[in-house]
Amino acid sequence: MKLRMLLAGGAATIAAVGLMTAPSSAAAQESTGLQFGRSAQAWDCPQGNVCFYEGADGTGSWCGSASSIPDSGCGIRRSFFNNGYASPGQDHVRVYDYANYGGTMHGCLHYGWAEGRGNFAGAVNIGSYRWGGEC
Repeated sequence: MKLRMLLAGGAATIAAVGLMTAPSSAAAQESTGLQFGRSAQAWDCPQGNVCFYEGADGTGSWCGSASSIPDSGCGIRRSFFNNGYASPGQDHVRVYDYANYGGTMHGCLHYGWAEGRGNFAGAVNIGSYRWGGEC
């Protein structure tokens, strides 16, 4: 009986420590501004954000934010929409293969419905991205 109580108490302690030390994905998203979602319709992206989609033509799950993300965790994506605001020096998005803006730059995404959305030339890893000026 004592052994069973000790095991149960130990499991509860381990669970409590795990909750205190492991950040939740929601907490990580809040600290970076990174959001994840699933599009109800094509090109669904919150105003002021850049979104990267799992499928072509703005379909499937998306990830994105209104701020630069040095380590996105978005993974492989096939399309994008820069739904940001016109703001000289801050309305284009540079997309990189690796964290901390490393590797190949996959493009400089203009903003807006006409120029700021489209498909990548294939599947692209979104390792990081940075908002900035014209490029």
